[in-house]
Amino acid sequence: MTDEFVKLTATDTGSNSVEMIWVEVAGEEPRLTLDELALVQGLVFAPWVDKKGEIVRNFRADSITVLADARRTQAA
Repeated sequence: MTDEFVKLTATDTGSNSVEMIWVEVAGEEPRLTLDELALVQGLVFAPWVDKKGEIVRNFRADSITVLADARRTQAA
């Protein structure tokens, strides 16, 4: 099993801001299309320091699914 990276647009409605983030998720790459809403479960921010002493931002998630697919699974 490999880790895949997915580019997401994170929206913070409290501060009315958006940010593009890369999220690492275990397993197969989620099949998302542009402007689809996604359900991200187990999102963790895990920064680390590289060899240059710079902080590298890192996000990980347990799973990422299309929101409509997640709703169908929960309804079944």
